[in-house]
Amino acid sequence: MKPSKLLRHLNTKHPGVKDKSLGIFERKNRTRRTEEIYEGTTSIKENALRASYLVANRIAKAKKPFSIGEELILSATKDICRELLGEAAVEKIAHVPLSADTVTRRIEEIAEDIEAQLFERINASPWYALQVDESTYIDKAILLLLCLIYIRRMCMRICYVHYLCQPTPQEQNCSSHWMVIYQDN
Repeated sequence: MKPSKLLRHLNTKHPGVKDKSLGIFERKNRTRRTEEIYEGTTSIKENALRASYLVANRIAKAKKPFSIGEELILSATKDICRELLGEAAVEKIAHVPLSADTVTRRIEEIAEDIEAQLFERINASPWYALQVDESTYIDKAILLLLCLIYIRRMCMRICYVHYLCQPTPQEQNCSSHWMVIYQDN
């Protein structure tokens, strides 16, 4: 903007600040820049954390070893970003934590969150049913199956959840089955 138009804008649109010194505005500008830098680094860390959860979810769905995140996925992603996007993208990718322990922890957190959401839905449901069934393998091993059936309130549809599938002790009585259910939860 031309200086005359800038001065006119200041006098007409912001009459309360026209008598303040230039140093106040320079300090305010420096403060704003440091805030922008801080927000940029925060968003990089948040995006890296979100990416870590997404990769852990894909690893779990593919039923691959958890070490594949650090050994293969992270190194391959860095190579792709280096070729296509440059070193700045590689530096951002390096912030994504994908060690085997981290992936294990992320998958456990995702599973706990899904289970908590499931119980919230079941508790919000007007009706639900619990079906316990046992099955026997060829080698006489007993498998306990637990199925939850509930009505989802939002869409009024019936939802089936196979919640537990676990081997049980050889003794076949009701109390041993309930002990397996309670021990799992």
